Amino acid sequence: MKEWALERGCTHYSHWFQPMRGPTAEKHDSFIDFFGPNRDLRYEFSGEALQRGEPDASSFPGGGLRSTYEARGYTAWDASSPPFVIEAKNGNTLLIPTMYISWTGEALDNKTPRK
Repeated sequence: MKEWALERGCTHYSHWFQPMRGPTAEKHDSFIDFFGPNRDLRYEFSGEALQRGEPDASSFPGGGLRSTYEARGYTAWDASSPPFVIEAKNGNTLLIPTMYISWTGEALDNKTPRK
């Protein structure tokens, strides 16, 4: 998927999800990373990065005060939906459709199956 995205001019990827509170949301990360003592530039994208992400929990229903660990949401790749590219002037972004869940496994979007 990284090669496919790079061929289309992507410099970043995003876990794209649809929280219950309204419009879509995105958690952006870069393919670009620096490695080694010379800080060599490389394009990285692991299977772990594809599978899941960790956005903030501003999309939790109900609001209110919570402990930090409770105010956390997780995204999980929805392999049944195809990835797509959003083109932008400063570089394109690979969007990875994901489900959005709480740390307890509660669905925080309209896509995740309910228990």
